Amino acid sequence: MYSHNVRTALIPIAFLWLIILYCNCYSAVLTSPIHLSRPTAPACPKSRSQTDILVVIRTDSTEAHRKLPTLFNTVLKCIPDYVIYSDVEEEIEGHHVHDILDQVDDALKNTIQEVDQYNQLHIRTREESKSLKSGPERVAEDQHQGPNTWKFIPMIDRAAKHRPDAKWFIFIEADTYILWQNLLDYLSKFDAERPYYLGSHMHIGDVLFAHGGPAFALSNPAIKKISKYWRGHHKEWHRYTKEQWAGEWIGDMIAGKALKEEGIDLVWTFPYLQGDNLATFEWNTLKSDQRPQCSAPLTFHRMSGAEFSKMWQFEQERLRRDHAEDLLHYRDIFKRLVYPEIQARRRSWDNLSFGTEYSDVSFKRFSDGKRIGLSPEERIAQFSFENCQIACDSIPTCIQFSFSPGKCMVSDELRLGYSEDPRPGAVDDNADSGTPGAIQSGWIMRRVASYMQELDRSCDGEKGNH
Repeated sequence: MYSHNVRTALIPIAFLWLIILYCNCYSAVLTSPIHLSRPTAPACPKSRSQTDILVVIRTDSTEAHRKLPTLFNTVLKCIPDYVIYSDVEEEIEGHHVHDILDQVDDALKNTIQEVDQYNQLHIRTREESKSLKSGPERVAEDQHQGPNTWKFIPMIDRAAKHRPDAKWFIFIEADTYILWQNLLDYLSKFDAERPYYLGSHMHIGDVLFAHGGPAFALSNPAIKKISKYWRGHHKEWHRYTKEQWAGEWIGDMIAGKALKEEGIDLVWTFPYLQGDNLATFEWNTLKSDQRPQCSAPLTFHRMSGAEFSKMWQFEQERLRRDHAEDLLHYRDIFKRLVYPEIQARRRSWDNLSFGTEYSDVSFKRFSDGKRIGLSPEERIAQFSFENCQIACDSIPTCIQFSFSPGKCMVSDELRLGYSEDPRPGAVDDNADSGTPGAIQSGWIMRRVASYMQELDRSCDGEKGNH
């Protein structure tokens, strides 16, 4: 009886506990997944000055749908104000793309060969024009110049009208990665009330100008001057552009020439605005008594989608942890994103060893003195990967090499390079079989490790970060 009464008394208590547990669990179900179900907000710099900047993106219809989404999903998430100019007016993933060539005279469009593609794009249907986007990315970039030549000054003028109150205008291409926090810090060192033209310098003839790929920057007074130039020199600009031979850099050069005529000289930005990407950058470059790797880069150019993702994730990790106020330096990028990819041997990989070539063809080009001076290791370097590795190791300054059947390349420049196999992550198991085109790469790992130690010492020293 007693046991029955106890059980009877416990039933409502147990029922009450079940209700409490259910409420708590239901509450947990309601609240705990909220943060997981919503997209994580990007970690972005907190500087107030970023609202004073307009980022201007120059692209074209052959690459816009392929490259712009990568920008939208990475660096543009932290950039408050930007505008996109192309050669077709359209919407891409909810972002408006402006046709910049609508400012070019119709008569000019019909008489200039380079603008022919522009005319065709506006005659064809949208589906037909999409066919221009097919083909390998590198081929499309190398072969297509299209009407880009005619975009530069109209783009600058349109940007000035789009945001006349902006203090800075940053011009990039669709494959330019901006390290936004670094850029904000860099621009803060200049007086935006003065006319500034900042860029990675190039020369064609006697014209010094900024290469548009790595990005260039104009302060508000500078962009007003070139806009005034554009409005007053349409005919001269058309004629000069048509007469030049500078290929894909005509537009860049014309902009530099116009700024020079307005009394604004280019401020060189080496090594901050970078024309290379992570694969092609020479990581052990020496300039004067300082290493660029101790500097904080502002951009990389010709970045692949994978490189965009890696850089973006790396920046996000740093901003979310304890490095929110620290600038990202070249050496940080090398140690985190490049060094882990460097190995004693990588198959189906070209590490861009631009140095001495050992092959039957190259030996014929050598002078008698150079041929006689070859070491025993160098004489047989082209016969196997192992021989090539030994030859590089025998040269005190050699840090990397590549081997393909019958050819060994050695180099004292440290680069990462890229896969030669179109299949992601593929390994060439027949690399030693002599298959034509099979390429392997390697690094002298102890020298790479020594370089990293020396890099830390120099960057952490008195003349390091600058």
